[in-house]
Amino acid sequence: MSSSENNGASDEDGPAGASASPIGSGSARSDDVEARKHRLQIILGVLGSATAICVAALPFLFKVNDTDPSPGPSAITSASQQDTATPSAIATCGLESLANEWVAPVSEPQNHQYYAAGSSPQVRVKVTAERDPAISVQGQIRLKPRPNHDLMLAVWPDPASHDSMGNKGSGNYYPHGIIEPNEAGCWSDPPHRVGYLDAKGITEVYSLFLVPHAEALRILVDAKNRDDGYSSEEWNSFDVTTVFSFTIPTAS
Repeated sequence: MSSSENNGASDEDGPAGASASPIGSGSARSDDVEARKHRLQIILGVLGSATAICVAALPFLFKVNDTDPSPGPSAITSASQQDTATPSAIATCGLESLANEWVAPVSEPQNHQYYAAGSSPQVRVKVTAERDPAISVQGQIRLKPRPNHDLMLAVWPDPASHDSMGNKGSGNYYPHGIIEPNEAGCWSDPPHRVGYLDAKGITEVYSLFLVPHAEALRILVDAKNRDDGYSSEEWNSFDVTTVFSFTIPTAS
């Protein structure tokens, strides 16, 4: 019941009715006056009820039709975000847009069962023309999730190559660290020098290995105490699985 109806009831029963302004002279009330007052109370009650109904109906009058196919602002924002998102499967990591000095080396994907469906690794390298060349790498690799495994990068100087002084590559493995590709599989290895003056001419083979996390940590800690890396026999004794290799010559 609305507040207008409550006020009408108070006029009949409570002290508010007794204090109303008198009609006619003195405090006497005729039947005609009482009749008019009664009709006025009924009218006020009807008007109060109608007002309450109108107020209650306002939310329904202004409510957007649920069947309206036009999306609201939040729906438009969501759709826009979905349209502009780049699926990781089709991301290119910007490899095609690199400058001309970046080249695609000879590469070899291995153990394909570890690759995400439909993916193929890509890599670009840049080598400086110095006595101790610096090698930069940018690549993309998408692998299936391997819980408790790290992706380790290691370098192998090819013993079939030689530097400008005639010294052959060591043929040992030198861990560079853990690689953490982003959601699109993009990764990079900052400029890394072959390691000594007149190293120009050495061919380096970069490889990515899947290694159990605990063993990867042990290898990296131990490698800090080794000046000449790991021999092939030592490296192959570890629980490492090669998933990608590429060859980088440094000779002119």
